[in-house]
Parts: sequence; C-alpha cells; structure tokens
Amino acid sequence: MQRISKAKDKVVAESEASYLEPFQEKMTKFVEEATTNLKDLNDLIKDCSSKFIITMKFFRFKPKDGRLEMAQPKDFFCTWQLFCQDYKNFWKKEQLKIEKELLKEERMKIKLKTGNLKDFKVEPIKPNGLKEKYLKYKKRAR
Repeated sequence: MQRISKAKDKVVAESEASYLEPFQEKMTKFVEEATTNLKDLNDLIKDCSSKFIITMKFFRFKPKDGRLEMAQPKDFFCTWQLFCQDYKNFWKKEQLKIEKELLKEERMKIKLKTGNLKDFKVEPIKPNGLKEKYLKYKKRAR
C-alpha cells in the first residue's frame, strides 16, 4: 500500500496543476478505501486465526512438528477429512441397516395380516338367519 501511495505522490509532484485534480481526488479516495479494506481484512484474518487455534484446542489436536500456534490448516484438516469420510461411510451403512430392519418389520406385519385371513372361511347363508333377513330388508329399501 505504501508503494502505491509513493507512486501517487510522485505522479502528483511531477504533473502539471491542470491535470492533477481528477487524478489526485480519485487516487486519494482509492488509497483511503484500500487502506481501510486491508485493515478490515487483517482484523478478520487475526480473528479467524484465533478461532482456528481454539478449534484445534477443542479437538485436542497436536501437530507433528512445532507448537499448536504454528500449525497449518492443512495439518488439521487432513485428519479431519479422514474422520468425516469414515463417519459418512458408517452413517450410510447404518442407514441401510435400519432401512432393512424396517422393511423386515413391515413384511412381518403383512404376513401376520394375510396369515389371519387364510383361516377365514365364508359360510353359506343359512335359511331364516340374520344375514338372509338383512338382505331381504336391503332389497325392500331400494
């Protein structure tokens, strides 16, 4: 950022007064905005770095080389990625196992229902029985 400011000052110093105004105003505004943006980004980087260290401490991560503060994200996420892949694979297997168990239970319920219906017998209508009287009443109502 300092190089840009020095270059801007050099151009301003070597230019004629009639050509200065649009350039100087726009460049000054640009340099101020860029400085502010860089400061904000540096603050975000520091914040993110501290949160990353807290995360590594939470998971009790110990880097192979050096201190925890010197650990790179690639060191932490290599281990984390393997964990996530294993977790995903076990999750899928567990979901398939649960699905098979539910399907098995559903089939057992269907077998029980159809098994009870196999023993069901329809008897013929007995003369002067309740069923015959009901059918006669139904015919008259029509």
